Amino acid sequence: MDKSLELKSEGGVTIKQENVDIGEIYIDLSTIKDEPHSVEGTDGESAMVERVLKEDGDMSLKRASGVEKRFACDQCAYSSNYASHLKTHRMVHSGEKPFMCDQCEFRCSTKTGLKFHLRIHSGEKPFMCDQCDYSSNYSGHLKVHKMVHSVEKPFACDQCDFRCRTKSYLKVHAMSHSSFKTFVCDECDYSSNYAGHLKVHKMVHSGEKPFACDQCDFRGRTKSNLKIHARTHSGERLFACDQCDYSSGCAGHLKTHKMVHTGEKPFACDHCDFKCRTSSNLKIHVKMHVGDRPFMCDQCPFTCPTKTRLEFHKRVHSGRKPFVCDLCDYSSNYSAHLKLHKMVHSGEKPFACDRCDFRCRAKSYLRVHAKTHERNKTFMCSECDFGSGKRHLVKNHVKIHTPV
Repeated sequence: MDKSLELKSEGGVTIKQENVDIGEIYIDLSTIKDEPHSVEGTDGESAMVERVLKEDGDMSLKRASGVEKRFACDQCAYSSNYASHLKTHRMVHSGEKPFMCDQCEFRCSTKTGLKFHLRIHSGEKPFMCDQCDYSSNYSGHLKVHKMVHSVEKPFACDQCDFRCRTKSYLKVHAMSHSSFKTFVCDECDYSSNYAGHLKVHKMVHSGEKPFACDQCDFRGRTKSNLKIHARTHSGERLFACDQCDYSSGCAGHLKTHKMVHTGEKPFACDHCDFKCRTSSNLKIHVKMHVGDRPFMCDQCPFTCPTKTRLEFHKRVHSGRKPFVCDLCDYSSNYSAHLKLHKMVHSGEKPFACDRCDFRCRAKSYLRVHAKTHERNKTFMCSECDFGSGKRHLVKNHVKIHTPV
């Protein structure tokens, strides 16, 4: 059915067009100075053109005709129906950030982004969860947060069993299946699909760590790293294991910890039979094969493969022991050593031998103990291959073969 249409824009521009089939709406944006909001028939019938806010911030129009987006970036695959959106997008490549906060050094590419940022200074968090005390500057963040209560993960990957709460997370995940990486480091072979990740990576080369802890000498490359570190001081542990009493302030640490229960070690060395739970540990291990120990102490001949290990080593010379027991005068260079020490006060011995009644505080102690069963088997069980250097342990063991 043909009708006479009026195309209305935000700027008040009205253009009449005759004999348009509403079933196949096409809008010539070049005739309209601002973004169109509606397409309205003169006889009162209307066909609203739905404005969609995409996850990446692009505003576009869903068209019944499925016409391709008119404005395309000449540096990547981005495209939009609006020249203004393309102009804003191009600032990603140019690094231009014309909007500046008057209270800190923050800069951004859009006025809306600056408006949201200013809420950080004002402390305003108008969007509040009705099931817990969570609040946010952004309605979208609140919507995603509410899925924590419902355990809803509506977005599924079509190439694996990954599921997530937002379309943007799914978009990020989908790139893991692609070998193409848009952003490449000019100092090494690192590449990423995200400009932000490359920016953080480059700090590895520059040594830059702009985020400093106000309670110790820790410095991090990202604000999120600092936030996670701060939990070591506050004692806040949001992520708890459902199989033991382990908890952590970092979701990634909990994920790695769960591999202790499953025995999973997905990262394998191609030089030896070493396997581990994280790619970073494998990377450090491989350096031992190639003799790569680039970090040297300036006070002794000590060398190591990572800067972090060198920082720990230097505490030996300075005598600094930042991790202090609150029950006695014990102190250590390492948080893990302090955690182990505190078990002396609590009497906790979580690691148990499956061949005798031995218990200890650390898994490494248990491994050492287990070797005593392997090398000293003076007394053997007559029913199985269990053996021990102590007769009473074998005697106790035999009871498992005796029916009650």
